[in-house]
Amino acid sequence: MRLNPRNPRSYTTYRDLGVAWFVAKRYAESIDWASRALQERPSNIQSHINIVLDFVGLGEIGEAKAMFETLQKVASPELLRSRLEGMWAFGRSEDRSRATIFLRIAARLEDPSAADQVR
Repeated sequence: MRLNPRNPRSYTTYRDLGVAWFVAKRYAESIDWASRALQERPSNIQSHINIVLDFVGLGEIGEAKAMFETLQKVASPELLRSRLEGMWAFGRSEDRSRATIFLRIAARLEDPSAADQVR
């Protein structure tokens, strides 16, 4: 990032850092990086998803639900359905499970207490 700060694809680095911080359960840092990605590329679906997940991780369920409504406007129904069913690119099953639970909470399909055991 330092070598080429004007790279038009820097949003991908920011997006990936957001995902990495989510995996590390460092949700505030993940929101920061995902937000940077969205500043560069507002249509970046993964960053929208990340912010939804991170708000659930932080216990800010109202914010997560509001961001999920935004996500529904920019993501395809097929993509959302696949994520809500547990289809993720995470390598570890625990990350896939946590992401699924968090997204289902934001979508009002799970009780927010389901996040407590995986947070």
